[in-house]
Amino acid sequence: DGKDTDRKHLQTAKDLLRRMTYVLDIECLEEGMKRMAAELGITMNIRPKDADKNHAHKSPKERIKYVYQDLKEKNHLDIELYEWSKSLALVDCASL
Repeated sequence: DGKDTDRKHLQTAKDLLRRMTYVLDIECLEEGMKRMAAELGITMNIRPKDADKNHAHKSPKERIKYVYQDLKEKNHLDIELYEWSKSLALVDCASL
C-alpha cells in the first residue's frame, strides 16, 4: 500500500529525474512553462491567471481531508521525491 516501499525506489526515481533536461514544479507550472518556452525559442499561448476567476477550487487537502493523513503516510516517499525535485526545477517557485 506504499507505507513499506523500499527507499531504493526513491533513489531510482531521483536518478531518473537527474537525467531530465527540464523539470517543472506544478506549484508554479505556468512560470516554468514560460521559462522553458523561452529557452527553446518557442511561443506559448497561456491563458491569463484571472481568466476563470469565478471558478473556485478547493485545495487538494480540503477535498480529501477525511483520508489526508492516510494518503500522506502511504505516499511519504512520493512526497519526499517531490520536495527533493523542487531543487531541480527550472523555476524556483519559492522565489516568485
